[in-house]
Amino acid sequence: MDVEYRAWIFVSHASDDLPRAREVRNYLESKGASPLLFHLKALANPEEFWPIIEREIAARNFFLYCQSAVADEREWVRREREAVARERRNRPIRVDSITVDGGDLDFAKLDAFLAKTRVFPSFSHKDEEAVRPFLLAMERAGFQVFDEKEIAAGEPWRARIQRELEAAARDGWAVVFLSPFSGTSHTRDHLRTGRRLGAKFIPVVIKTLEPPNFPFEFFDATHDPTTAPDRLVELMLRR
Repeated sequence: MDVEYRAWIFVSHASDDLPRAREVRNYLESKGASPLLFHLKALANPEEFWPIIEREIAARNFFLYCQSAVADEREWVRREREAVARERRNRPIRVDSITVDGGDLDFAKLDAFLAKTRVFPSFSHKDEEAVRPFLLAMERAGFQVFDEKEIAAGEPWRARIQRELEAAARDGWAVVFLSPFSGTSHTRDHLRTGRRLGAKFIPVVIKTLEPPNFPFEFFDATHDPTTAPDRLVELMLRR
């Protein structure tokens, strides 16, 4: 199934490992992500390209290191990893690695890495304007945010929504936006389903509710709503 929502991932690798790194890239792309590989063989002076790489690293929140004995010794890879480490000191980001100089690639580990990037948002259509800044903040951060508008005409809507929610519950985040409107909408059903499936979910209160004390932990977006979208993203990146 084709998807339009994508996680933008910086992939660091040694040129010697390019064939295996391409296998990693192809697998990530098959899962709907957008991995970026830099291969500088065509450049006479790779140093001229370094500012672009630094800007790409600064613009992303998900990083994957193709680890190998060769990559561990390469200066260019070391510089990329040091740049990622500097970013990590300044802001929350996701960093992981996969071994590429052994036998078969550990695709389960790649699945686990992608699981941290996928988001199923649930909200009342009456709250769409209030929710939009949160969805945009997650997309800017590189999360794969499902949009029900991508459901093709004629495709069973309820079945697709159920599959997406189950996939997010199994492999990512279920973010449920709560307001007075959500009490009579499908968001409550999504919340119950997510809890039943053991989802890594975050209830987000976007408008004051009565009673305000829920029997579970929630993110209160009514406090300093201007910064709430970015604070929610930081929370998701840290977990």
